[in-house]
Amino acid sequence: ENPFNEDAEFQPVLRESQVCDADRHPVKSKRSEAYEPFHLNIPAATRVRVKAGGTAKLTVSFLPFDAPCHFVAHLGFYDQRAGEFYYELFGSSLPPVPLDFTKIQVKAEELGVKELIMPHRNNQMDRARLWLDGRATTAKQPLPDKIVYDVKLSSPFFHAPKQVTVVNAASKSAEATAERGASKSESKNMSGRAALSAGGGADRKNSNEPSGIKDRGLGSMGANDGKLSLEFRPKEPGVYPCTVTLTSDVDIRIYQLEGTGLAPNTHCMLNFHTQARKYITQEIPIVNPTEREWAIKPTFIQNGHEFDGPREFIAKKKQPGTGQSTTTVYPLTFKPDWMCDVEAKLVLHNAGTNETYEYELHGVAEEPLAEEHVVIKCEAREKTSHKFMVTNYSNVLATFEVESDLVHISGPSSIQVEGRGKGEYELTFQPLQAGTTIGCIMFRDVASQHYVWYTVELVTLPPKPQQMLPLKCVVRQAVAVDIQLVNPLDDVVVFEVALNGEGLLGEAEFHLAPHETATYELVYSPLLPAKARGTAVFFNDVVGEFWYDLELNAEQAPPEELEVMQCELGRSAQVTVKIDNPTGQEVVLKHRSTNKINFKVLQQRIVLPPLESQSVTIEYSPSQLQEKEESSVYFEHPTVGQWIYKVSGIGLPPVEARKVQVVAQVNRPVSQTITFKNPFLETISALIVLETSGEKNVFELLNRKAKVQIGPLATAQIPFSFCPPSMTQHSAQLLVSIPRPALTWAYDIQGVAEAPADSTLHSFTVQARESLETYYLLNLVGLDTAPGNRHIDHLTCHLEVPQQHQSIVSKCFDINIENSPDPAQRPQSNSQVSLKVNFAPLRPFAALCNLVITRASGGRWRFDVKLEATEPEVDDTISIQSPLNKPASVAFRLSNHTSVYAEFDAFFDAESAYEFTVSPTSGVLEPAGTAGTTFVITYKPTEYGKPVQGKLIIQTEDVYWSYLVRGTHPKYSAPVADKPKVATRLSKDTQQQLHQNAQARRKKNFIRDNMGGGGASSAAAALRDE
Repeated sequence: ENPFNEDAEFQPVLRESQVCDADRHPVKSKRSEAYEPFHLNIPAATRVRVKAGGTAKLTVSFLPFDAPCHFVAHLGFYDQRAGEFYYELFGSSLPPVPLDFTKIQVKAEELGVKELIMPHRNNQMDRARLWLDGRATTAKQPLPDKIVYDVKLSSPFFHAPKQVTVVNAASKSAEATAERGASKSESKNMSGRAALSAGGGADRKNSNEPSGIKDRGLGSMGANDGKLSLEFRPKEPGVYPCTVTLTSDVDIRIYQLEGTGLAPNTHCMLNFHTQARKYITQEIPIVNPTEREWAIKPTFIQNGHEFDGPREFIAKKKQPGTGQSTTTVYPLTFKPDWMCDVEAKLVLHNAGTNETYEYELHGVAEEPLAEEHVVIKCEAREKTSHKFMVTNYSNVLATFEVESDLVHISGPSSIQVEGRGKGEYELTFQPLQAGTTIGCIMFRDVASQHYVWYTVELVTLPPKPQQMLPLKCVVRQAVAVDIQLVNPLDDVVVFEVALNGEGLLGEAEFHLAPHETATYELVYSPLLPAKARGTAVFFNDVVGEFWYDLELNAEQAPPEELEVMQCELGRSAQVTVKIDNPTGQEVVLKHRSTNKINFKVLQQRIVLPPLESQSVTIEYSPSQLQEKEESSVYFEHPTVGQWIYKVSGIGLPPVEARKVQVVAQVNRPVSQTITFKNPFLETISALIVLETSGEKNVFELLNRKAKVQIGPLATAQIPFSFCPPSMTQHSAQLLVSIPRPALTWAYDIQGVAEAPADSTLHSFTVQARESLETYYLLNLVGLDTAPGNRHIDHLTCHLEVPQQHQSIVSKCFDINIENSPDPAQRPQSNSQVSLKVNFAPLRPFAALCNLVITRASGGRWRFDVKLEATEPEVDDTISIQSPLNKPASVAFRLSNHTSVYAEFDAFFDAESAYEFTVSPTSGVLEPAGTAGTTFVITYKPTEYGKPVQGKLIIQTEDVYWSYLVRGTHPKYSAPVADKPKVATRLSKDTQQQLHQNAQARRKKNFIRDNMGGGGASSAAAALRDE
């Protein structure tokens, strides 16, 4: 377009042509250095005439020699008179089209090699250069004789060298001719074309080459110039496109490859397991990754027709939108008509890829399944019919025999059904008893022995009851009802009896003689109150089933009313009730009281043993005077029910004084507290008074306040002191009085004076199973009564024994105050007392006890006594002899000292050798007069040495036995030989033979012999002498 206002003749000129990037920044390109990318399609000196404001058409050609790149240039138009203007030209290049398209097919996971033959000249480059030569715009640029290309692949499944070199064959041949002096004909044959590797042209199109053409490694690819070796290893079947881009300083070459991964010939086994006439289908997936459909042709090789599938099958091509492979399944069906075990073969041929898939088929058909599970509901002793559909799977008329394992049924013995037809068979049921029965009915073809069958679930409802029997009873009591049964048969009838309902008791079987009428006793004894329905069912296989409907009514037991308890205020009264457990399981009762203030159960946990009774104590503590207080005490368990007791009590005014005893040493005060509980439900004001009739200041109240306020059901501590001045009896009375109502509680305080503690330990020691009988004198400090007058001042003694030794001490130790018959051993002073001691222990023990002597008129003496029974002598010594690592045993019997059984422990003491063991180590010892319990001592030595020993101890709660056990080894006796059994001297013949053999083995002196053969020289003579 002419931008000027006058006509002009413009001279077009291209200037400042260069290679740039997308932002028009200049970049270098060797492939474009010698070639201009933009060209004018007019002669060089041609001018373009354009009128003012008019337009003209000018063609610019764009021929890039590098890609992908961007090119920019300025197209200028110049006129001397009008002026000049410019256009900017911007061009973008794309990679060239592929020079060749090649295909290769390789099996998946295998390696295939494809060689690309690359000529020295590039046809696309030659055509572009030829076009430039026709325009004579640039000087001709000769191709170098050697071009090095960089190789780039677009697919990771192809591999190639990073560089490849192409050499001009004409130059290479000329050099080889000069060096070797090759013939002229050979030179002419190679002069007109580029050097190619064997077997290929420069412009092959759509060449196909099978897999495994040349299995060459990449290490040798660079050895042959002009050839590019490509390795293809497909991962799985499919199509793998690849673009090979070769770039050099001269040109760019692109080759297109299509690799196809073939699936290896598939060969596998399919197992089918089903029942006759039950078809199963296995879907065989076929994956098609290509862009064309595959025609699959199946072929079955079998003797029968059990395996089947479509005879024509198409595997769909991959999805065009997503490019994902398409999976199409081939349905293979196993349809056995009867039980069988067959083998077959299926071959799937892929015509598209020429692949074959082979499948070994194995089918097992077991017995057919039931046609249907039929549930029939009916009533006992009533007829019910049902029609079964019989299917004939054969092509001919068939007769089916009817078989069944159900009882009390009737129907035809056979049925005929047309070929491939169905028939109805009616079967009648008349069961005699209620319940659920599961069985089957089978229809068997007489000719082929094929059968169809049904499973039958017969749900029989009970018949109508004979009678409704009401049973009413209080829980944990019983009521009985008689049911009359008649046997109309000539045989003995045994009825099975089923009782349904809580608390029903009766015989499980009932026997009736022929034509007998008898009465069945049904007992109803419930544990829990409830109203329910029950049944009593009588069943016999011949007579059938009949039953009685029971209306069960268990009523709660009425509360048991206990006698009215009377108790003084401030005290408590108790009553004991006995609760029975009617079950065979242990029961733990929960208890509660409606009046927890006055009535409570003493036992925190009440456990009733199975089928046993347990006594429970209920305690009453009154809180009102002369008024009746009541409560209901409940004992409950979810299984055995509930016991209710109505208890009541009346509170009486306090009459009897409570006894309080306090003990103190002479002239040593002690304090003690009396706890007084307010029995009322309101606060009281109590007046506390201490009265004494003896010496003053012996008893004193420690609380100076005579009046105290005590809250409802609260307690008050009343402290007092006691300090006896002499060894006599002291007494006092503590009174607690309230004005409203006027009541007084009395506490009789008995003060006991005790002598100072005696630091002497009085010991009585005797060996176990021995007896000690002696008289022992004790000094009672403060006792001033003459021995002859002590009947006035009566003395008693008591031994306080620790809990763990009470049982054994009570059986073996006795002590009393008694004078010795020997006057010399009688008490010599008023403060002495004589004790008779009997100590006869049967087992060792040691116990520290307290001996307390009390005077009736007042006074107490306490002494520390030690009772010690030492170990007795061993009862016997037992010797056991045994060799090393071999056990030897000795057995003996032992019975108890008394005529009762006793538990024992048997063991060796800690100092015994570990080689000894005893059996049994515990058990029950038989009583005296019997054969006794057998004990076995085992000795097993493990090493030699001095004899070992141990002490065996057998003890019961009362008796102790000990045995010394010695273990020895058998005495060793050395063997004695009468004459030697081994000859130690050689015979003369043997000695002579050995000497001859030694002479023969002597070494020969060859040097001496050789020297002696040359003459009798002096040197030889000397050597011989040596």
